[in-house]
Amino acid sequence: MEKKPSFILASKSPQRIRLLKQAGYTFGIRPCPYPEPSIEGEPRDGVLTVAGFKADQVAQNLDASQEDLLVVGADTIVVLENQSLGKPQSLDEAFAMISRLQGTVHSVLTGVAIASKKNGILESWVEESLVEMDSLSDEEIWKYLRQKPTCEKAGAVDIESIDFARVIKGSYSNVVGFPIESFQEKFSTLEQRSSLL
Repeated sequence: MEKKPSFILASKSPQRIRLLKQAGYTFGIRPCPYPEPSIEGEPRDGVLTVAGFKADQVAQNLDASQEDLLVVGADTIVVLENQSLGKPQSLDEAFAMISRLQGTVHSVLTGVAIASKKNGILESWVEESLVEMDSLSDEEIWKYLRQKPTCEKAGAVDIESIDFARVIKGSYSNVVGFPIESFQEKFSTLEQRSSLL
């Protein structure tokens, strides 16, 4: 008999799916069908807003058989000098992003929100990790991009497949795409609280 899912993930990100499965979770997958809201202002506020939007929109559209499940939404960006870098839309944009990030220490922010159909957003937070990237020549950047032509990562950097950047503070899984450690703690607390209601 198939194990009942613990929650619904409002994302189709292969990295998030893999990290959560490796952590032992059983969950459904339902990406948010609506365009993400465009956000201006503080990067932290932006990732929280987008994560909350994804979780809440999917939660509100659950059918009766799933309406008791919690929904998890997330959004990850790279931040350099208070400017947000999302996923590149082209190779040229990816090159421009890595050109800016090379030789710097920058932040990776992931907003996470957990929602229910009945009560809306129950928990949300931002996880920050610091990444240090070596100085790179244009030739080195293009060599990397030729190996990863369809890079779908914030800031165009796949931390798992490179040796020119490293996490120097905070969660490694957050840089991959989802902060497993803080999620485990907060989700466990929410599950316990729900079981008492």
